[in-house]
Amino acid sequence: MKLSLNLKKITHLPKKYKIIIMVSICVVLFAAVFASLLMPQFKDKKAVASELASVQRELNKLQHIKNNMDKTRREYAELKDKFQQVLSQMPEQKDVPNLLRQVSTLSHETGARIRYFEPKAVQAKEFYSELPFELRYTGGYHNMGYFFDGIRRIERIVHVTSFSLEAKSVTATKVVLEGNCMAKTYVYAPAQQPKKGKEAKGK
Repeated sequence: MKLSLNLKKITHLPKKYKIIIMVSICVVLFAAVFASLLMPQFKDKKAVASELASVQRELNKLQHIKNNMDKTRREYAELKDKFQQVLSQMPEQKDVPNLLRQVSTLSHETGARIRYFEPKAVQAKEFYSELPFELRYTGGYHNMGYFFDGIRRIERIVHVTSFSLEAKSVTATKVVLEGNCMAKTYVYAPAQQPKKGKEAKGK
């Protein structure tokens, strides 16, 4: 047989050639095993590593989004608290009688005298309305100081836009002042959605 003859020839070769032939056969076998078994595994591992890196990047993005969402929630909660604090100073109704009662009580407590109180026309804004009013008053120097400091401390927001003071009478022991001021307070008015269709036309 041809194979047997080749084997006989190999057996009669010098030892170093036998070693070369055996090493060559081992290399060929290893290459075949590597190509058929190990190479696909390496490719699979490379694909898994690439997918792992991609998933890790996505996780990092999601973590960043989550951190931003947590920050946004905290900021929203803080703004909501501030809004509620401001809203508590801006009632949803004009409530002029209560405002007059607060000013009158303050005048009695400070010794100032309110001679005139007149609400003006409401000025509508986008989310609130301004309620201007005019005050005329009289009292001692310190009394007027206490009165305006009390106005500043009223629970609802009151903004004094202009005022005047002049001496009404001066004695050795007391200076009586009189004057007037323009001020305004604020009323919360949520923006109303425009009505649609026939309902809007009918009303």
